[in-house]
Amino acid sequence: MADDIEIGMLAAATYDATSGMEIADDDDADPAALRLALRYVCRSAQDAVKVAELRAERLPETPGTGPSADLLRDALAASLRKPLSGS
Repeated sequence: MADDIEIGMLAAATYDATSGMEIADDDDADPAALRLALRYVCRSAQDAVKVAELRAERLPETPGTGPSADLLRDALAASLRKPLSGS
């Protein structure tokens, strides 16, 4: 059952990420549309982190690496600190 819930969450995250990227790629997108795109991408990341946390609860922790959710959160935070291309 948990796998089915995670599959649904990841499918929704993929849809949200795709929707966000389509809006972001639109040269005519206004600020409201870009905020919507950001919400889509943030929701996608939240869903991916939640799936990682759920899976980490079911998997034994690998010594020295920490939970999967922490690794994903750190990678996302690092990517957000990088300047956007074309900016």
